[in-house]
Amino acid sequence: MKNKVLAGVVMAAGIAVSSAASAAVVTFDSLRSANNYSLGYGFTYVEQGLGFRAYGTDGRDEHMFIWGFATNPNRQADPVGASPWVNSINAFLRIEKVGGGTFSLNSLDLADYTNMQAPLGSFAMSYSYVDGSGSHSGVFNLDKTAGLQTFTVNLANISRMDLFTGDNSGPGVQIDNVRFNEAITAPVPEPSAWALMLLGFGSLGAALRKRRRLMA
Repeated sequence: MKNKVLAGVVMAAGIAVSSAASAAVVTFDSLRSANNYSLGYGFTYVEQGLGFRAYGTDGRDEHMFIWGFATNPNRQADPVGASPWVNSINAFLRIEKVGGGTFSLNSLDLADYTNMQAPLGSFAMSYSYVDGSGSHSGVFNLDKTAGLQTFTVNLANISRMDLFTGDNSGPGVQIDNVRFNEAITAPVPEPSAWALMLLGFGSLGAALRKRRRLMA
């Protein structure tokens, strides 16, 4: 029984210094509108601590748009919310944490900017991201089905992701439901946590030594 109690002390100390990541979803629902509109050049949309902004590959500011649920209901990939889109030539949509830092991207929903994949056929949407080891790139392959398609990426502790709209033949990007976690860090234990851990390990060691003497 004593050994079990001491093991519980050590476990409690371990819990005291662990950190849990908080999950969140960016839905863009506050942007829902009956009519089409532009968010404006250089505008950063912020939700749940993440920022979304459109840029040109030459560094210029670009803008995001919203399809109106009354004006263009078939083009809005989210029928009950909003999903902003970018379709400027040689542009990209950047996702990054407001104020800097890192986050872990779990998944996101994508569609082409017109929500008409079937006429366009399947297509590839390129992206890049930056983490602690450098810059990386990949491709999201969208099929011919209209509507949002979920892509699971599970990218840990990244500082940003860029979704590229392509050139004149590019499909543009419509985005929704960005699921992410705060960056998982290893915090510095409080002095009381260190003391609890040392006490637990010390007591456990003493109990084990006593047990060996009794068994000898």
